Amino acid sequence: MNRHTVTLTVLAALLALLTLASSASAECAWVLWSSAVLPATGETAWGVISAYSLASGGEDACVRVASKWNKEAQTDERKKRLSVDYTCLPDTVDPRGPRPK
Repeated sequence: MNRHTVTLTVLAALLALLTLASSASAECAWVLWSSAVLPATGETAWGVISAYSLASGGEDACVRVASKWNKEAQTDERKKRLSVDYTCLPDTVDPRGPRPK
């Protein structure tokens, strides 16, 4: 193989890898998380509310629900005291950080 053929082969392999990676990320599920600041300790407590697959609307559906619930949290006195917030993240992201092994 000459140098030109090797370069083209490497570029084709990289292009295929990037194509697979982008289609995989587009198909990921989205998770609706709630976070609340605990008044006694000031710590943030996280909880999973629901998950949205591509078939159930994916990121758009998750963001729509999060926006609705964040608006409601602004008027709910209990949620205002706890500073409740709703956030959508890909299922590959855990806002609580790495878990101990």
